[in-house]
Amino acid sequence: MAIVRSDILQSYLDSLDQCLSTLEVLYCTGMDPTEYKNSPITVCVDRIMPVLKGTSPNVFRSLAVRSESTMAIVSYVYQRLNYHGACVLSFAKMPYLDNVAGALFILTEQRFKSELNDGIFEIIVKCLSEVDQEQTRFKVGTGYRYLKLVVFMSKHSNFIDVSIISRLLLHQIYLSNTL
Repeated sequence: MAIVRSDILQSYLDSLDQCLSTLEVLYCTGMDPTEYKNSPITVCVDRIMPVLKGTSPNVFRSLAVRSESTMAIVSYVYQRLNYHGACVLSFAKMPYLDNVAGALFILTEQRFKSELNDGIFEIIVKCLSEVDQEQTRFKVGTGYRYLKLVVFMSKHSNFIDVSIISRLLLHQIYLSNTL
C-alpha cells in the first residue's frame, strides 16, 4: 500500500462528496435534497419508490445520460483509491457489513432489471435502518449516503453506474475493516 498525502486523500473525498450531491439530486426524485439527506432510509423508500413506479424508461435513460460526467469522476477517483490502496470512506463497525458486501458484490455484475432481486435491497435497507436507529455517526458519512443511493439508482435500472459505485464501496468496506 502506497502512502498518499492527506491533502490528496481529502481531495478524493471532496470529489466523491460533490459527485454524490449531484447524483442524489438526479436519482432521489420526489424529495428535496436536504430532506433526503436528513431522512431515514425507510422514509426515503416510502417517498421515492411510488414516484419511480410511474416513471417511464425514457426518463431513466435520460438520467443515466445526465449522470455520465459525474460517474466518470467517481470511476476515476475509485481507480486512484484502488491503485493506492487508500481508504477515505469509513465503514468500520457498521452493522450487517458482511451481508451488505454480498449484496454489493451481486450488484457489481447486475445486467438486467429482470435479474433484480428485492432481497438485495432489503439487506442494504436493513443495514441503513440499523444505522438510522442506533449508529447515527455513520448517517452523515459519504459511505452511508452512497449505500443509500445504490438502492435508488438500481431501481432506476442504471446498472453500469451501480456497478461502479458497488465496486468503490466494496473496496472501501474491505479497507476500512482491515487497516
